[in-house]
Order: sequence, then C-alpha cells, then structure tokens
Amino acid sequence: YNPYVRYEKPIVCLINERSYSDGEIFPAAFRARELGTLMGVPTYGAVIGTSNVPLIDGTVFRIPGTGWYRMNGENLENNGVVPDIYVPSIPEEFSRGRDNQLERAIEELLNQVGAETAKRGEAPYSG
Repeated sequence: YNPYVRYEKPIVCLINERSYSDGEIFPAAFRARELGTLMGVPTYGAVIGTSNVPLIDGTVFRIPGTGWYRMNGENLENNGVVPDIYVPSIPEEFSRGRDNQLERAIEELLNQVGAETAKRGEAPYSG
C-alpha cells in the first residue's frame, strides 16, 4: 500500500434489487473493508459461481461450482447485502428524469464532506 495514493474522501456505493452476482460481491467487500456507506435497497442474493456445460446438440446449461462468503463465513447466496441507509427507488420519479437514490447519495456525501470539513475547522464547501 502506498499511503500517498490512498483515497480517503467519503464514498457511497449504491445497491438495489437488480444488483446480483458480482454486483453483490463488490458491496459485501466494500462493507467488510469499511470503505464507505452503502445506500439503496437490499441486493437480490444471487451469488454463486457457475460454469457452462455444452451438450451435443449445441445447447449449454450452467452448473454451480463456487460459493462466495462474507468474512464471518455467511454465504452470500440467498443473503443479499443490506444497505446502511435504505432508499427505495421511485419509478414515477425516474420516469420524470429524477433518481431519488442518486440524489440521496449526493446529499449524504455532501453531509459527510461537511462533517469532515467542520472537524478540521475549515469553511464549508460552497459549490
């Protein structure tokens, strides 16, 4: 680790029910490493490594072969990642060009930056 290259500003990771597979492994590791705040809704809980098995007629099916686990041994399969801050998606707002999850994430980041700035005794960011 090079301490001069480390990013130490606030980070938010958005997750939702459409986050699955690698989209669940990442936020699980994000939480385990305490990198920032998870926001959104719980992930789907579909985390398992599979491989293709070709059949003689050219079709393919997939079989499970690898599990993914949290540091405490809990299987990620059927155990989605739960956000630190629950923010549901509102389809009506999205159809109007607004993303309430993204807006709430930006609000949270600005709050965290403001709190860090205040701790250091600096003037707040004025954008």
